[in-house]
Amino acid sequence: SSKPFIADPRSILKKAVSFAKNQGFDNVTFSPELEFYLVKEHGDEKPKIVEQQGYYAPPSLDDCKSFRKTISEHLQNCGYPLKYHHHELGLYQHEVEIKELPALDAADYCIFFNSGIFRNISTDKAYGTVHERHKYA
Repeated sequence: SSKPFIADPRSILKKAVSFAKNQGFDNVTFSPELEFYLVKEHGDEKPKIVEQQGYYAPPSLDDCKSFRKTISEHLQNCGYPLKYHHHELGLYQHEVEIKELPALDAADYCIFFNSGIFRNISTDKAYGTVHERHKYA
């Protein structure tokens, strides 16, 4: 059948965007903040935030900045407009955020980040990882 499944997330998002446009909103955009934990490393050292350095302290002072930089470079090479990456408040907690995109493109980015870029790089770098839910600003 050419009719999408009623609970298909992509179709639901398209309907929500269409509804918003019918209500007078010209653009529906999101800036996804994808947060994750690097919970272990294969080897002797574990990545961690340098103590007493605070949240989003520039320049990056934590041990995982090269990991986030690698992710960010891959995203930029794939055409995603990176906003920033940094450690979060929790031990081993990190975030990568891109600039705003149209709603459907932002949703596609979230899937691409999780199933494409992130999993491949975390496996390549030998990090164990845990994702948080996608957060939007």
